[in-house]
Amino acid sequence: LITEIPTPIPSHWPRLAAIDIGYDHPTAIVWMAWDRDTDTVHLYDAYRVKRGLISTHAAAILSRGNWIPVL
Repeated sequence: LITEIPTPIPSHWPRLAAIDIGYDHPTAIVWMAWDRDTDTVHLYDAYRVKRGLISTHAAAILSRGNWIPVL
């Protein structure tokens, strides 16, 4: 496990969310930000729910910023 001290994410860093959809296995989503100056990707949030409703997953995604692309 690699961890770092939480730091504010500058608004100019690109962000992205990635999702692994599941039902019997959990749906998982991670949110990342890319520091282009150091070419470092920071995973700053994660979500994991088993047997959740699509509306619950959608609310979790939108609550972190509806402008963040999801792959």
